[in-house]
Amino acid sequence: LPIRVSDPCEILGINVEQNDLSAIVAKTSSSEISLKFDQWRKDERITIVLYLEANSTNQPSPNIFSSGRTLIDGEVAFQLPEKNNGASKRILVDYLPPAIALTARIFLALLSAALLLAGAYGFSKAIKDRRKEHREWAWYSEYGTVARKHLATKIPQEIYALLEAESFIVTNSTFVRLVGKSFPELWNDFKGDPPLSLMMLRERKAPSTSEFVGAIIGVLTVTVIALLSLAVTWAA
Repeated sequence: LPIRVSDPCEILGINVEQNDLSAIVAKTSSSEISLKFDQWRKDERITIVLYLEANSTNQPSPNIFSSGRTLIDGEVAFQLPEKNNGASKRILVDYLPPAIALTARIFLALLSAALLLAGAYGFSKAIKDRRKEHREWAWYSEYGTVARKHLATKIPQEIYALLEAESFIVTNSTFVRLVGKSFPELWNDFKGDPPLSLMMLRERKAPSTSEFVGAIIGVLTVTVIALLSLAVTWAA
């Protein structure tokens, strides 16, 4: 039993809500579905919801009709939903079967929540890293050159040259093995605020404002996407 929709409407999805006769419902074209069944007995009913899309916003109500054989003691009835110009537009999950649609909504909600958490973490980390960079830059601007000279007087020149070649990036255990002392022990007589770590002696530039702004924009973009996803998923 074929059921057609008048052009220029297109069938986007099918949802079988009731199927007493165990019919097989299939989409055979963009404007037609077919019902295959052995027998349609009295008092049996099949209810099918079609999701249609018109090619124009001014498209009149579609004409739905059956071009198949006449059903003895049976009737094929069509009903269009009432128009509601203020109704929100349907989204993709609305065209899925209810169970799958609910699963999709839950998945999207969890994904949105994960994005929100990632956005919050990213924002917090960006602020924390910015403060750390500014603090270390302020220290290096005031004490960096003096501190490097101080360290050069406390350890053998060849070891200092090695540390400098490595941009002062070595582990604490490696430093102790090379120098024979822990890093804090070398700063007892330093006049000023001693460095908290060997890496603070690295040459550095002033913190980049553009990089910080870019990181914040990226975090805010992720957050906005997550909020929009939540709003669209659970709207209507």
